[in-house]
Amino acid sequence: MRGQNAWILVATVVLHVTVIATAHPSSLECGTDDTTRLIPGRAMVMQGAVTPPPTGTGFSAKMDVDSVSITVPQYFFFAARLMGGGQLTPNTAALNNTANCPVQVYQLASASTPVTHTIKISGAAKGAYVAIGFTDGSYGPGVFVINATTA
Repeated sequence: MRGQNAWILVATVVLHVTVIATAHPSSLECGTDDTTRLIPGRAMVMQGAVTPPPTGTGFSAKMDVDSVSITVPQYFFFAARLMGGGQLTPNTAALNNTANCPVQVYQLASASTPVTHTIKISGAAKGAYVAIGFTDGSYGPGVFVINATTA
C-alpha cells in the first residue's frame, strides 16, 4: 500500500508540473494571426480553457500608438501578441520575444509583487491590436484584447 501511495503522489506531482510548464507563455508557438492561440473565443490558450481577466487583481493594460503597458498581478505571467503586423520590443530582461516572432512577447517568470511592463510597438498597421494571454499556473489561462482606447 505504501508503494502504491508513493507512486500516486509522484504521478500527481509530475502531472501538476507538466500542466504548469505547458501553461507557461514560453510554450506558445508564434503561428500567424489566424493560427495563434491568443485569439479570444478559441477553446484553448496556453493549454487550458479561456477565462476572462481576473477581477480585482489589478491585471490591466493600456495601448497607445507606440507602446502597450501591461500591469501584472503578483504570481501571474503573460504573453502579448500584436495582431495585424508590426513589432513588439521588450524593454526589460524580464520579457522575451517568442523565438523568431517579432510580434509576440512573453514574461519569463512571475513576480512576487505586481509589476508594470511597457513594450514598444513599431510598424503597426492601422487597426492593429494587442491580445494578451495570462495565467498564474492555477488560474486561467485567459485572454483579453486591447486597442488604443480599451483595456
